[in-house]
Amino acid sequence: RYISCNLDKPIRFVGLSTALANAHDIADWLGIGIVGLFNFKPSVRPVPMTAHIQGYPEKHYVPRMASMNKPCFHAIKNHAVKPDGVKPSLIFVSSRRQTRLTALDIVAHMSADGEENPKQFSKLEPHELEYAQRRVSDASLKHCLEFGIGIHHAGLAERDRKVVEELFVEAKILVLISTSTLAWGVNFPAHLVIVKGTEYYDGQLKRYVDFPITDVLQMMGRAGRPQFDNEARAVIMVHEPKKNFYRRFIYEPFPVESSLHEQLTDHLNAEVVSGTIKTREEAIDYVTWTYFFRRLTANPAYYDQQAALLEQTDEKKQRDMLANYIERLMNKCLDELIRSGCIELQEAGPDRPADTSAKVTATKLGRIASLYYLSHRTVAQFQRTLAREGLGFVELLRVLCECPEYDELPVRHNEDKLNAEFAEHCPLEVDLAIQAYDSPHTKAFLLLQAHMWGLALPINDYKTDLKTVLDRSIPLIQSMVDISADEAQLRSTLNLILLLQCLHQATQPWRSSLACLPHFSDKTLQALKNMNITALPELIERKDAARVLMKLSLLSAEAHKEVLQLVQDMPRTRMRIELRILDPEEPKPEGQEADEEEGRDGKPKRRKGKLVQDPYKVPPDSELELTVILCYENMPMKFVHAPRFPKRKSYSWWCILGDTEVDELVSIKKAIIPTRARAERRVSFQFCSPAEEVGETFTLSVLLMSDSFFGLDQQLDLSITTEEP
Repeated sequence: RYISCNLDKPIRFVGLSTALANAHDIADWLGIGIVGLFNFKPSVRPVPMTAHIQGYPEKHYVPRMASMNKPCFHAIKNHAVKPDGVKPSLIFVSSRRQTRLTALDIVAHMSADGEENPKQFSKLEPHELEYAQRRVSDASLKHCLEFGIGIHHAGLAERDRKVVEELFVEAKILVLISTSTLAWGVNFPAHLVIVKGTEYYDGQLKRYVDFPITDVLQMMGRAGRPQFDNEARAVIMVHEPKKNFYRRFIYEPFPVESSLHEQLTDHLNAEVVSGTIKTREEAIDYVTWTYFFRRLTANPAYYDQQAALLEQTDEKKQRDMLANYIERLMNKCLDELIRSGCIELQEAGPDRPADTSAKVTATKLGRIASLYYLSHRTVAQFQRTLAREGLGFVELLRVLCECPEYDELPVRHNEDKLNAEFAEHCPLEVDLAIQAYDSPHTKAFLLLQAHMWGLALPINDYKTDLKTVLDRSIPLIQSMVDISADEAQLRSTLNLILLLQCLHQATQPWRSSLACLPHFSDKTLQALKNMNITALPELIERKDAARVLMKLSLLSAEAHKEVLQLVQDMPRTRMRIELRILDPEEPKPEGQEADEEEGRDGKPKRRKGKLVQDPYKVPPDSELELTVILCYENMPMKFVHAPRFPKRKSYSWWCILGDTEVDELVSIKKAIIPTRARAERRVSFQFCSPAEEVGETFTLSVLLMSDSFFGLDQQLDLSITTEEP
């Protein structure tokens, strides 16, 4: 609405929600009048629902969850097994681990009950079951599908989730056990919904906390299929002391409060970068358009502790107090962004009249935080660490794992002991002076080591956690590359790109790049070494690669075919350079930067200049342009070969100009080379030759580094001598 108001273009909003006590606040925020607002009681449903609330007295979480498994089975028997057949049931649990444990326990109860048919929840024909089991990779899921029970959570492979979703929607399996995220995601209604426990483990707080009541209502809302059912059942299993609380609030609407004030700093940074907020006044104006502002005026005590202490009845005083709170909040957020180096505040001065508001501008660091969706604290921490000195591979891995983005990685009950045992098998030591074993940062450090060194993870949950850590690590490292390059740190930048390659290829820098190919054992690597092939480029550049692979006696003909295809499809990159002395009198076309600019004919427009041949001799204090021309010798693969990385990924290249002698990065650019064979991509760098040192030779290195492949990097050194014209 803020954007539509400024652009004078109306936007239509349609909002859907559970029953709310303060629906008018949300309607007012969305700009919906009384005519467009429909608010129903929680009891109004297309299919009438009966809710059963069961209390369990066990004090501790894990035994309480275990004690709910048998009642889950009985609830399905009592409410979903009907004379006309078994109805679909949906069980919501709090964690990925609980999906597996609950499913296996229900399977055990079915098998132990002599009167029950253990396959009663399955409508799969033998050939359908075999096909479904072939399509899924998770071992527990394969086992449970046999009994008509599915598992669904974010840690499963995407294909596994799709298979389970298809089978449940088609009523081929009749019990689905899922984490609470499914309630907010795809719509899978069922006749019976069981909410098995209303708490989850909060890794930051290191304790179990209650689900928001909205989540519980959303889970219950999945009960009842309008086209099939006349009635629906929901069973909520809770800790005994909370039974009365849920009995009351399940049938009463409740007000929804805002959480924006806790995250406002990063939101403001994104708006400053996008240009929506240019002054301090615009920042305050932006906040007045939010739902948070509406709730602040309606319920100030929830947001402002001072307002809670001083109950003001005088409307003017209350308004002043709220204005004071907004002022304090805005000061706090802008101060945090200034301290993090994300924005700059230009107060009134000689250039700016005293009556104008302070101007807010984004810095390079703020733009990086906004581009990669990172917290301002994260980029500030990276900047402090990377600005000091060039860092090695292991040091950078530690810096990555220490960042605030991993604060919310779950460290579950007793996982500190698992981490301590697991750390003994990892090659890099945990620095216990900085982090304890129950820290999410220690866990991230151990998981990334396991991924790169190919170590077996202690439990299944760590596989899903590793997927989370890897997904987050890629934008984090890319932001670190940008910050390190901005600080002209060549060594750190090269090691960060190497770390990115290692995470994609699940390898480490002290291992041969040939090990990234499938079906290659230590024996295979030794055989290649005997043929003087020790690195991946030496193999892919050989004309007789097929004959070399024939000598390796791989496991099977399929393995040989797969490796040969990969070797042929690997990018064979060619790099050459051109150096020009640019004419200083030639004016730059308006708006043209040092970056190349595409002309109408598709060819890059470049400033004219005199081409210099090798050996490169140039006048002192002259403006030079170095053009790096990149192309592929072959037609390479479209997506990077990274079997142990959770997502399919396209690839690009970093072209870096630096001085390796003094560890200084001059410039860095990212390039995507056209996949057509010999189609060129030009990358240009502009710099000046030294003004005073006539007759001196300086050496620059051009490095071409992949963001995904390990071992295919190239380096080209050029020596430039200054001489009087």
